[in-house]
Amino acid sequence: MTPVQVNEWLDEYNDYMLLYKMFGDQIYIDEIEEILKSMEKYVGRMQTLEKYRNNFHVKTDDRYQNPRPTLSKKNN
Repeated sequence: MTPVQVNEWLDEYNDYMLLYKMFGDQIYIDEIEEILKSMEKYVGRMQTLEKYRNNFHVKTDDRYQNPRPTLSKKNN
């Protein structure tokens, strides 16, 4: 996911919320719920990634002119 996709979700959420307030149709609430589910999944993935990043740090391999990252567990 990209920040652009998050912006699109927020725009769609606002659009459907406005339509629901104007017309009161359940279909708009259904769409809002789908958008919220997608954003919750995205946030969950970002939280998992952040935990992973906090547990590992990237070291470079000095044998190469263009260092490539290798993962090693942080010492706590």
